[in-house]
Amino acid sequence: MRILYCAANFKSDLIEAISLNAVRLADDMSERLGHSVDLLVPGNRPRVLAPASGVNVMTYSVEQDYASKFRIFRNIVALRTELRRRRTDYDVCHFHTGTPLELFLIWLLIPRVRGLIVATVWQPHLSFKELVFLCRAIGVHTPQLLQHIIFNSVFHWPFYWLGQSFFDALIFPTGHQQKIANYASDRKKFVAANGVADISLKKNARKDRPPHFIYIGHATALN
Repeated sequence: MRILYCAANFKSDLIEAISLNAVRLADDMSERLGHSVDLLVPGNRPRVLAPASGVNVMTYSVEQDYASKFRIFRNIVALRTELRRRRTDYDVCHFHTGTPLELFLIWLLIPRVRGLIVATVWQPHLSFKELVFLCRAIGVHTPQLLQHIIFNSVFHWPFYWLGQSFFDALIFPTGHQQKIANYASDRKKFVAANGVADISLKKNARKDRPPHFIYIGHATALN
C-alpha cells in the first residue's frame, strides 16, 4: 500500500502545533500499518525522524511567511501542481488541514487522485451557539479573534459543505467536533485524539491532593 500524507499548513521548525502533529501522525501511521508514508510538506524538511522511520519527507514549495493571510492558498496551489504528477501513484491520500475552510480550497483546486482520500481537520468548527457564547465571553476583545470567528464558524457552512464532498472520510480531534460538523454526512466522520498521548492518571496521581490539568488548545467546548 502506498500512502501520501499532505500538509497544507506547515512550519519546518515544528514549533507550531499542527506541523509537529503532522510529522508525528505520519510516523505513527507508518509504524502501525507497516507501510512507508510519503509526507509532502511546504518549505524545508524537518529533521526529527529516526533513521529507521518509514516516513519519506518531501517538499513541494518554499516555506511561506507564517504571518501571511494567503499562505494556505499559496500552499494549496503549489500542492495542486505536485499532485498532478502523483495523482495515480498512491492508494491513500491523507490531507492534514488546519481550518474547515481548507476543505473547500482543496475541493476547488486539487485534482482528483486515485484511491481513498482522507482529511484531518485540526482546528474546531464553531457552531452558532458557540459563536454567540464566545463573542459574549470575550466582549471587547472580539476583534482580536475575528479571523478565528469568521473562518472557523457557521459563516462558511456552504463552503464546508462543498469541500467535504472531495473526501471519503473526515477525522476530527473530539466527538464534540464530530457532532457539530453538520456540513458532512455521518458516514464520513470519525474521531481520533490527534497528537494526544495516552497518559495514565493512576500511575502519576498524588494522594495528598486532587490532580491538576492544563489544556493548551482552542477556546471551544470539548467532550
